[in-house]
Amino acid sequence: WGTLTSIRCLSSQLAPVSPRAKKTQLVEILQNANMEPSSPKSSSRKASRKSSVKDADSASEESYGLPTFLWIPNLIGYTRVLLLFAAAYLSGSAAYASMICYMVSMLLDAVDGMAARHFNQTSHFGAVLDMVSDRITTMVLTCILGGRLLPEYLMVFIGLVALDISSHWVLMQKALVLGATSHKSVDGQKNVLMRIYYTVPYAMFVVCFFSEAFYVSLFMWTARPDDWHFVPWGGAHVSLFQASFYFATPFFVFKQIVNVIQMVEAFADLGRHDYKVRAQKMQAGKNQ
Repeated sequence: WGTLTSIRCLSSQLAPVSPRAKKTQLVEILQNANMEPSSPKSSSRKASRKSSVKDADSASEESYGLPTFLWIPNLIGYTRVLLLFAAAYLSGSAAYASMICYMVSMLLDAVDGMAARHFNQTSHFGAVLDMVSDRITTMVLTCILGGRLLPEYLMVFIGLVALDISSHWVLMQKALVLGATSHKSVDGQKNVLMRIYYTVPYAMFVVCFFSEAFYVSLFMWTARPDDWHFVPWGGAHVSLFQASFYFATPFFVFKQIVNVIQMVEAFADLGRHDYKVRAQKMQAGKNQ
């Protein structure tokens, strides 16, 4: 009734012209007033759009009934963090129990990614939680090694933690600024080591696994130096943890080289992006 009243008021303002011209003039007035003449077809289209939106919302609620914080891969991430704190607490009194907690937390790093893909529960929150858990994993064990077992190498462990955190933080920041789909994207990457690390199947998993095994072996070698000795080929007594440490060292060194490269190149990409944005602004100012 309100719409009909508005149309009558507008019609009274029209000049006495032919009915066809009067209809055209009325449509123009309605368009200028941001109004659209309604029709049965347009009303049905609007109702259909509202219904489809409502159906999509209900489908979304059915598929993702739980909040993101309670998705399965994120629950695995919380478990990883709890296991790390348990490993730190037990490190002074129960070395084996401590390392079991640590290694389970490390292995869950692969499980949460598989769970996210299997249950279609990938999220930005989960990606950040995964990276933070990885950094905590490295930091906890290096703090134990540098602060309790090998204090003479404290500065070395501080440097390793600083490199690990800064390289991944800069890499994540570059992905956000440049709009990359993932911080692991290597599109346009020319460095051979980076392409091997991020694109060769299972390369990242193997390197990360043995990099963590480097820390685990070093911890067990220093915490339990008299355990698990054997004599290889008639030589001197060697600890199993000592042998594992030496075997994992090349993978650990490779991981640190990758950390340095990705940090330097991420900084370089951010610098090039800033230069490009500044050049575009200066060009736009000249054009004005």
